[in-house]
Amino acid sequence: MTDFIVHSKIANATSTLNEKAELRRLFFETLDAVKNAAKSRFDQDDLQILKSIERFIVSVANKEYSVSDTYVEAEGPSDC
Repeated sequence: MTDFIVHSKIANATSTLNEKAELRRLFFETLDAVKNAAKSRFDQDDLQILKSIERFIVSVANKEYSVSDTYVEAEGPSDC
């Protein structure tokens, strides 16, 4: 048996198209996995509450917030 050393390779058009199609499929499969992981990470119920708190803090910091009956009723009586 004789050993061979390949010094160069000329790509076959068919194999190149198949390789490109496979790489494209893997790319989009990976992209979908990342998108779904990010979506499930940020669709948690607790995160919605935290987002509401963040919006409230930002609106107060920007002086866009005024106390209304809605917020007072939602909070209930204060024990302070």
